[in-house]
Amino acid sequence: MTLIEKIDYLLKKEGLNKRQLSIKADIPYTTIDGWYKRGYENMTLSTLKKLCRFFDVSMDSMTIDELDIQPYDPERIHTTKREREIIMKYRQADVIDQTSVCRTLGIDDRREKEGTLGA
Repeated sequence: MTLIEKIDYLLKKEGLNKRQLSIKADIPYTTIDGWYKRGYENMTLSTLKKLCRFFDVSMDSMTIDELDIQPYDPERIHTTKREREIIMKYRQADVIDQTSVCRTLGIDDRREKEGTLGA
């Protein structure tokens, strides 16, 4: 499935047309229409992110023709070695240290205590 075929599929699934997608995803209509007329080889990363965010799908599933459309999965985010190390240290920390990290980062950690955040 090409990117355009995936966009068409998602538009149909959501009951939208290109004009509505333009408004709701904050992508100029001329940009979207241009993908259909001239191709999408020059699509910017910021526009692709908007498109994927709007449809709540991963960038891989939108851009790799061999992949089916997959919902966005935060567990599949590519991270640096340092980021993975920080995540592992956070998961190993006790509640007091995790709360301290959340406060430092400006994150409301009450949701985590209720079991709705993190792994």
